[in-house]
Amino acid sequence: MECVECFLRDAFFQKCDLTRSSFCGSDLCHTQFEECKFHYADMSDTINFSISPENNDITHAIMSVDGALALLHKYQLTIR
Repeated sequence: MECVECFLRDAFFQKCDLTRSSFCGSDLCHTQFEECKFHYADMSDTINFSISPENNDITHAIMSVDGALALLHKYQLTIR
């Protein structure tokens, strides 16, 4: 699936195989993912996304450092 430089607002993906998908440069504001596979999915420069590693398989997903840190948002950590 190609979603390059898209604006997906309030979308809901459930039990989707997003293997090798690209969300490069997309804004996923309030988009939810439930039980999805992100194997080798490219999330480079994707903003406003929230993916729970507990509920989704993110094995080998490609993302920026900021994207990887966003995965920790729900834990309310202070990262310095």
